[in-house]
Amino acid sequence: EIVLVSVGNENISTFDVEIWEHEGGGDNITLLTTVSVVAAKTQNFVVSVSATNGRQLAAKVVNGSAKNVGVSLQLKGSTV
Repeated sequence: EIVLVSVGNENISTFDVEIWEHEGGGDNITLLTTVSVVAAKTQNFVVSVSATNGRQLAAKVVNGSAKNVGVSLQLKGSTV
């Protein structure tokens, strides 16, 4: 489960970041969530988004412009 999305960039900007999961090589790609940074250099988003065990995660900047974007995800695991 993704519980936190942290986004930072060089300038005060407005843009969206999509979080995707996939099997690698562009196979079975699924959009999990989108967060919107509004007129900020950094912003944190508390989320509760399920992620599939064994799949890769990716972030994509869309809808706006930003320079030198960094995205961090905080994950919460489970024991079964």
